[in-house]
Amino acid sequence: METGTRLGHYEIVELLGAGGMGEVYRARDTNLKREVAIKVLPAAVAADQERLGRLEREAHLLASLNHVNIASIYSLERDADTRFLVLELVEGETLAERLQRGPLPVTEALEAGGQIAEALEAAHEKGIIHRDLKPANVMLKLDGQVKVLDFGIAKLRQPGGIGEPPDSSDVSTQLTLPGTLVGTVPYMSPERIRGQAVDRRSDIWSLGCLLYEALAGRGAYQRDTAPDTMSAILQDEPEWADLPPETPQAIRTLLRRALDKDVDRRLRDAGDARLEIEDALAELVVPARSAPGAERAKQPESPGIDGFSSVAVLPFVNMSANPEDLYFSNGITEEIINALAQLENLRVAARASCFAFKGPSPDIAEVGSKLNVDTVLEGSVRRAGTRLRITAQLVNVADGFHLWSERFDREMHDVFAIQDEIAAAITDTFKVSLLGDTAASTQLRHSEDIRVYQLYLKGRYFLAQRVEGLAEAIGFYRHAVERDPQYALAHAGLAEAFTFMGIYNFLPPKEAFPEARKAASSALALDAQLAEAQLALAEINLFHDWDWAAAQRGFEKAVALRPQDPVMRLTLGYYHAVLGDSERALTLCAQAAEEDPLSLWVQVAYAMVLYLARRFEDAIAVCEETIELDRHNSEAYRWGGKAHGLLGRLERAVEWLRQAVTFSGRNAWAICDLASTLAMSGQEDEARALLAELEDRSAREWIPPMAISLINANLGEIDRALDWLERSYDARGVWLVALRTDPCFDPMRSNPRFDELLDRLDFPE
Repeated sequence: METGTRLGHYEIVELLGAGGMGEVYRARDTNLKREVAIKVLPAAVAADQERLGRLEREAHLLASLNHVNIASIYSLERDADTRFLVLELVEGETLAERLQRGPLPVTEALEAGGQIAEALEAAHEKGIIHRDLKPANVMLKLDGQVKVLDFGIAKLRQPGGIGEPPDSSDVSTQLTLPGTLVGTVPYMSPERIRGQAVDRRSDIWSLGCLLYEALAGRGAYQRDTAPDTMSAILQDEPEWADLPPETPQAIRTLLRRALDKDVDRRLRDAGDARLEIEDALAELVVPARSAPGAERAKQPESPGIDGFSSVAVLPFVNMSANPEDLYFSNGITEEIINALAQLENLRVAARASCFAFKGPSPDIAEVGSKLNVDTVLEGSVRRAGTRLRITAQLVNVADGFHLWSERFDREMHDVFAIQDEIAAAITDTFKVSLLGDTAASTQLRHSEDIRVYQLYLKGRYFLAQRVEGLAEAIGFYRHAVERDPQYALAHAGLAEAFTFMGIYNFLPPKEAFPEARKAASSALALDAQLAEAQLALAEINLFHDWDWAAAQRGFEKAVALRPQDPVMRLTLGYYHAVLGDSERALTLCAQAAEEDPLSLWVQVAYAMVLYLARRFEDAIAVCEETIELDRHNSEAYRWGGKAHGLLGRLERAVEWLRQAVTFSGRNAWAICDLASTLAMSGQEDEARALLAELEDRSAREWIPPMAISLINANLGEIDRALDWLERSYDARGVWLVALRTDPCFDPMRSNPRFDELLDRLDFPE
């Protein structure tokens, strides 16, 4: 299918993969404004009733599963003669793609293997056998989470069924070779190749093949031809010597049990495999070589430690049985970052850049180089009921030497004390001191109810996702403040989430900002020193109230309270940018971009400020760097496209802005910028069609009136543009703050009505 093709209310964006069992596309759900995966049958078999039945069976099987390590199904739909599945879109790379670069580090391979085992465990409990587990059907997300895909040839058995009769459908028709086995030969169990009965132990075999390949970098039985591979599966042993030397003995034993050719001797349960892997991982998290480093770091006479002045805190690895506990390990990481930020003479890498290194076993040297730090703090979090195990180790980037390490086995209610102990250990190791009045135990600002703290961490986890997670963040924050109305941080989080709702146009400003103000005021009444609440209130004063003086005071206070946080300086820089003080704005924003180089949001905001300063080439350069980090970043394409247009490169601008429209899910601002640029380039018909789309949508959803105003302005209809700009004023449109400086308003600047509107906004001199 071509890009732009519609299946019902889904718009095809690009082909993600294709095979005999189906074609998978990235698509945009135009109703819910989200990206999904669409699976359809290949055209050659689209009318084959057997294939259609298999597609529907896959839908029913997936609908019966609800697990974080299995890609979810949203619906089974039909458009004309096309039957298709709507699935969760999983971003990342397949295990097959990752293995093209070589074997995984042992901890990373075991982390992935444990999650695959947990997915199989969930499927087997429902009586579902996958039957096609292979690297191409395992997706590795950027945050370290694993998703098992493609249940296209899965079969339903009685839950826990062992040794059932052979299934005739194991021999089926493929696109190319009628009568061949369904599945992928290198990962098939001996009994499948022989045409015998298959049960969950066949999936265990495939799991063993995947884990072996992830560790060794080559298939356990892969040979040059399919017949030779089948022969190896039936007769040969894997090259056990190819496993890396650091592979735990327990994992070597697990692999031998999983790859036993005698099905009756083979490991019987995926849950047992998961537990074995988790136990092995727990022993690997703090490597044996860290013990001497831990002792040496605690000796006052230890050489070289005084010279360290910077640290990056990498996301602590979630080793809990439930991958959904990622919110908790992320929260622990952020708390430690905040605590270390209070250390005098210690530079702490920004949160967003640290979190760019997600997943186990990051390259410490790469972290040090990209974040310009000389030490790295890494660790793991494992929860089991009320028990909590946190490990942490401080590593010298120059030589990989462990300066300090510790393992904490406590109850959940001790979590704040653990965070403080880690910060204190770093303080002692670096021989630095806490800043005077800002030094505080993490527990002082958190609810005494650990359940409320967990709700808060879930809210913060979704807030960090910004656009995609705002509604979920609001829900968790609201639950937290309902349970503990005295919890200032939860009120502050609620204020931040509603502020973003207004800024990103998910809610009309008159709905979003009053809610944000109420939450920010509650937070500051409980704790006037909360930088998050001060920042939210400053943004409300800027974007909604147009109270310039109050906004400036708020931004400056937020910076004073959190001097190491680049986001605080960035927002103060934006304030100066919209008022026309480009020199001060760019100084602040350049500092933020340098200190948080891997934060997509910071980099795009810096590009926006460069655009407002009319430094269009520099804005494009920053956008290009951002796109290198995230090729689907719609905002980078949008601001870069606008800059290209104002430099007269209209064809290039249109190309970039079409990408912005696609990747944003037809966001109103992206459509506005594309339509405006099309009008500038003489493509008036398409510009008017896009204008009509926004006008039609404005009757059903919140569309910023300014977006419609700017298209009209570029079509030469200035009076109509100013009418819509007046509507924006009445609606408290957030981007009126840039009325003085944004080049997009240039077509209207000579009109007296525009000057009158500027006067009403009462910009400071």
